[in-house]
Amino acid sequence: MRSIVYSCSYVPPEWIAAHGFRPVRLVPYSGTECLQRETAGICHYMHRFLEQASQFDAAGVVVTTLCDQMRRGVECINSPSAASLSSLFLMHVPKTMNSVGAVRYYHEELKRLSRFLINLGGALPDEAHLIEVMIDYQQKRDNLFNHRSDMSGVAFSRFLRSFQAGGLLDLCEDATKSKKLIPVAILGGPMSIEDLGILDLIEEAGGEIVLDGTEGGERTMPRAFHRQRIHIDPFMELVEAYWSIPDVARRPNDSLFIWIKNQLAQRHMRGIILLRNVWCDLWHAEVMRLREWLDIPLLDIDLDGESATARNRTRIEAFMEAL
Repeated sequence: MRSIVYSCSYVPPEWIAAHGFRPVRLVPYSGTECLQRETAGICHYMHRFLEQASQFDAAGVVVTTLCDQMRRGVECINSPSAASLSSLFLMHVPKTMNSVGAVRYYHEELKRLSRFLINLGGALPDEAHLIEVMIDYQQKRDNLFNHRSDMSGVAFSRFLRSFQAGGLLDLCEDATKSKKLIPVAILGGPMSIEDLGILDLIEEAGGEIVLDGTEGGERTMPRAFHRQRIHIDPFMELVEAYWSIPDVARRPNDSLFIWIKNQLAQRHMRGIILLRNVWCDLWHAEVMRLREWLDIPLLDIDLDGESATARNRTRIEAFMEAL
């Protein structure tokens, strides 16, 4: 089965799978030799994603406009130093939340994505097949979250990304909790494979990640599909489930802060660690607001494409000691 690589939470993998492709949410690795001098001033994560997506044996690549850096990266694809992406789809995701017109626009963009997938050899799914795929994905997500309490926070975060990378789950791995640790949350944008080492560092310092609110974590999972509406209008239920994902880029982004507040009340976290890419102005701009909103300590860590574990080990250990 041919793959479709994508980068954003607002690209429903069910919609891709229903067209006959394997959806793969690519988590790039750091240290690629493809970075050229001409890329100075643009996000390392975006560039590495596009460079590695171009080397991935996929039928197509889907990125969205929700991230300005990713949108900017698409413009750089045709530069002499960049590898070409012949089957690249730029999906426009409105940032306005409280607007009927914005929902309709998102609805039409998914229809446009469908035409792109059909042109690549996919098949337009009928309602019965779409329902089948949506139920399958919902069951897999439920299965994963049902095991949440039995797993360490690090293992759960890795399983989430593994699921999004291929839709397969193998919960037989020994990923159980070891001892009572200090409950903390992580928030922020996307992470590369090397950035995930920060999660191990948090656990080594005595922290238990009880909430993964980063891009690719549980914050960016769609709400559960409604059992009745999925059989009445599956496509619209898909649209509404993914449209409801809270994100720092949405305007207004109050839903993100409400989501964080609700999670704080439910999970009794004692601290939050914000993991943001150095070029992400959106998360950087919200650091002060987060400190004002929250009643618990917050540690702000920037990711710059290099190994973040060595230079942040002392900071994380000191943060956990203070908690």
